[in-house]
Amino acid sequence: RMWWKLLFPLALRGASAVVCVSQSTRREVAQRYAFAKDKLVVVHEAPILAGDAGDAGACDAGFETPYGLYVGNVSPNKNVAVLVEALKLLKAEGDAPIIYHVGRDSAGLLAEAERRHASEGLIRKAGVLSDRALAAAYRGATCFINTSLNEGFCLPVVEAQSLGAPVICADIPVLREVAGEGALFFPPDDPAALARQIKAMFADQALQQRMAQASRDNVARFSWQRAASETEDVFGAVLASRTRPQPLRQCEEVGALSD
Repeated sequence: RMWWKLLFPLALRGASAVVCVSQSTRREVAQRYAFAKDKLVVVHEAPILAGDAGDAGACDAGFETPYGLYVGNVSPNKNVAVLVEALKLLKAEGDAPIIYHVGRDSAGLLAEAERRHASEGLIRKAGVLSDRALAAAYRGATCFINTSLNEGFCLPVVEAQSLGAPVICADIPVLREVAGEGALFFPPDDPAALARQIKAMFADQALQQRMAQASRDNVARFSWQRAASETEDVFGAVLASRTRPQPLRQCEEVGALSD
C-alpha cells in the first residue's frame, strides 16, 4: 500500500519516461495518474522460455496425458476459483479432464477454492518445474488455461503460444491484446463458459490443431530483440532530452556570466 500510494506516484513524477508492458497497462496508469500520461511508452514483453527448450517432446514432469495446464503462482487476481467451479461442472457431466497446476499456492487460495466447492483433487499440483520440464509441459498440453481478472502482460500466455499450446483465457482487455487471435476466450466470471471451452478443446482434435497454429501465429508478434530495440529508443530519447542546451531563464544569470 505504501508503494502504490506514496512511492509509486513520486517515481512517476520524477521519471523522464515510464515503460509499460502493454497498452492495457498504459491505459490504467494514465487513468490513475493523469499527470504522467505523456511519459508512458509501451514495450511488449516476449516469451522467456527458449523455443527449443524441451525438444524431447514427452513431458519431463511425468504428467498423465491428455491434460490441461494452469501456470502461475496463485494470487487473488488469478481468479482460480472459476477454474475449480468449471471442473466441478465437467465432473458432474462425467467429462472432467486432468488439469495440472504449475507454480505455488503460498496463500492457500487454490486449496480454499477446492474446499469451498468440494472439489479437492480436480487440479493436480505439479509445484515448481525446471525450464526444460515446463517447456515440455507446454508442448504436451491439450490446452493452457488462464483465468486472470487482471494482468500487466501475462508471460505464461505467450510462453504457451511459443511452444504450440492451444490457449483458453479470460476475456479481459490485456489478454485480448496479448493473446490476440491465438486463444479461445470466456467471461472471467462464468465457470460454465470456461467449462464449455475446455470440453470443446479436449473433444475436438481439429480445434486443437487450429488453435495450436493460431498460438504460433500470434506469438510471432513478440520478441526480445524488438523489446530491446524499443527500450533503447526510450533511453535514447531520454538522454537526448537531457543533453539539449537549456536557455538562460533570468536576466540576472546573463549579467552574472558577462561579469
